[in-house]
Order: sequence, then structure tokens, then C-alpha cells
Amino acid sequence: INVAYERCNKKPYSQDKDKRKGPRYFDCSGLVWFCFKHGAGIEIGNSTHDQPDHIQGLIEQRKQYRKSGKGWWVEKIPASTPVRNLRRGDIVYNKHHHVVIYLGKNKEFAARDYGIPSGPGKFSMSVRTHIFRFHFPDGSGTIKQGVTLTNKEFNERKKQENLIKLSDKTTCTGYCSCAQCCGKSNGI
Repeated sequence: INVAYERCNKKPYSQDKDKRKGPRYFDCSGLVWFCFKHGAGIEIGNSTHDQPDHIQGLIEQRKQYRKSGKGWWVEKIPASTPVRNLRRGDIVYNKHHHVVIYLGKNKEFAARDYGIPSGPGKFSMSVRTHIFRFHFPDGSGTIKQGVTLTNKEFNERKKQENLIKLSDKTTCTGYCSCAQCCGKSNGI
């Protein structure tokens, strides 16, 4: 969610295949992709057509982490879940191939349409088709939804995935809170 506010807020809408995934323009799926790729290093697929299937695959791939509590995992929430039971950070899809990040308190973060900059707004997904909830460890081995990885866990995962170099601040996502990198401490 921090990546959404810090790097995707108030950006113009575009469905152009070369622009829609940021960082200057977004469509709805490009914005969600950007936030998860740059905020957590997680690849969730490129469009509202393939993201639900891709995330469903992640559920299967990451199920051992759900049991062990030693890494992030994702679950599918029933589409009929009442809004009051959605959680901050849930990814919500509707039948019109639109996707948003739920912010809580009946608010969403989304790229909506041409002429409307991306950003927070009233939750608009009354007919939902897919809801996914990502969970991250809090460092003690206990899984808590939406909690930042510890510095060590985050940096180790990033090193393994070759997504950042600790000495290169330009590629850091700002979620490691280490002196070698950016000094920030943010949640997803």
C-alpha cells in the first residue's frame, strides 16, 4: 500500500501496453502489478485476465509457507465475503475485469479511467469475482496479514531473487529499513 501512495498516486490512466505498468501511467492491473512487484518482489501476472490464475498458482506454490510460518503466502477469499470482512491490502477483482487494492474503511486504491488520476477512493466493487489476501511473517515466525518482513528476511529474499543490490539505492524498494540501503521502514 505504501508503494501505491508513494509511487503510483495521482498518475494518469493508460491502457497502452508499453505504459500501463508504470511508473508514469497505469491501468488497474498495471498498478496492482507494480505495487506487488516493487513493494514485495512478488510477480502476480500482467492483466486482470491472467492475474487471478497466476495468483491461484502462487497459492499452490507457497502452501508450505502457510503451514510453516516462515515465508509469505496467499489465500483466496470467497467472492461473497462482505465488505466489512475485507482487510487492508486485499486484491479485489470484479466481473468487468477491474482490480483494486482494498485500503479498509470502505476505501480502495485504483487506476480507474482516462481523465481520472490513480489514487484512493470509495470502494466500488459491489460484484466481486476474486479476492486474494497476502500474508507476511512478522519476524517471530507468526504469520500476520499485512505486516512487514524483518530486515533480514526481506534482504535475504531480495538477494535470492536478484531484485536489489544493497549498495544500489536506485533499485531499492524502501522496505528493508537497513542502513546499507534506504533507512526506511514501511509496511506493504
